[in-house]
Amino acid sequence: MNSLCCAGALLLLVFVPPLLLYCVYQRKRWRHVMDRDRMTGLLNESGLMEQARTLVARLPQSSDDRRADRTQFVVAYMDLDGFKKLNDTYGHDVGDKSLCIFAESLSRELRSGEDLIARAHSAGDEFIALLVNSSTERARAALSRVEDDYLQGLDQQSINRAGNGVSYGCVHSREEMATLSELRAESAEDALKYLLRIAEERMRHAKQEKGAAR
Repeated sequence: MNSLCCAGALLLLVFVPPLLLYCVYQRKRWRHVMDRDRMTGLLNESGLMEQARTLVARLPQSSDDRRADRTQFVVAYMDLDGFKKLNDTYGHDVGDKSLCIFAESLSRELRSGEDLIARAHSAGDEFIALLVNSSTERARAALSRVEDDYLQGLDQQSINRAGNGVSYGCVHSREEMATLSELRAESAEDALKYLLRIAEERMRHAKQEKGAAR
């Protein structure tokens, strides 16, 4: 009996740890798939919320906090100008290709491993970026490079760039520090959604101004 118990215990020691590791690996792999936009490979909104919680949690309570400059970030909300016309004129294949070109431009021009990039909706042309430890000016300069790279990508794929571009709105976490502290006490996700709403409103305003200037 004792020998059977010892043999059973030995089998558990041999087989259970690898099985547990395999289960953990599969869970992480599944989570990675669930958090990604299928077309572009970027984070989806759910994945963005999951990864951004740590950033929101690290935000200082006030500008006097010594971490204030190191833990701040800029939220950028972007929309592709002329996408509907491009999609309607040349078809969904070209529209989808333009979305992938823009996603590649974001990945090239923003900082891999630091900034978070996501597609806002699984069937839309809106994107989100969280630029960590950045000023608003640096964020705008980075987004300008993204737009230039995107237009060059359209040229390389022989896609008519006329009327195309990027409208965006930015908000720095420092601007809304007091409100964020209150919201974060309830939910980090609510705090991030608050910043996203501001950035999206500014993007809509920028898009309207572009339309009025044409």
